[in-house]
Amino acid sequence: MMIITIPALEESPAMRSSPVIQSMFNMGAQIVDFNGRIAFMAHQFAEAFSDANVFLFDNLHFTVGVRDNPQKHAETQGLKEMEGYCVSSKAGDLKTREAGKKTEVDCDQERDRWYWRDKTRTTEPAQRLQARLMVEQMSLPHGGMLPYEFW
Repeated sequence: MMIITIPALEESPAMRSSPVIQSMFNMGAQIVDFNGRIAFMAHQFAEAFSDANVFLFDNLHFTVGVRDNPQKHAETQGLKEMEGYCVSSKAGDLKTREAGKKTEVDCDQERDRWYWRDKTRTTEPAQRLQARLMVEQMSLPHGGMLPYEFW
């Protein structure tokens, strides 16, 4: 079983375009707190069911890491636009909407350069990397398997 923590939603275009900027900071703190609770419960679950393989994937660390350094992994090296996002228009082409701006720029030729697919979801390059890292974590002998000691 893989238990996945909450990603850095306060970085999403939905939150960045929010009129209440303070809510971004409050949400970030709440996500860190909630993820700590998820980790604690995951460890309790792993201890209670020792015959199960339990993994914890730190989605918050993953999303922040990709956003800070997309060049680190092959899947995300093409990412250039980390704040805006592409959306399909009625004509079928893709346009970008930058957080807090009403500008639209044609981006159908460079779909994989965007981190955000829409206001809350990431694009395929980030999703492919996430899937690969999850598989790698589960493939290691006892790598990342719970329970393990952490502070």
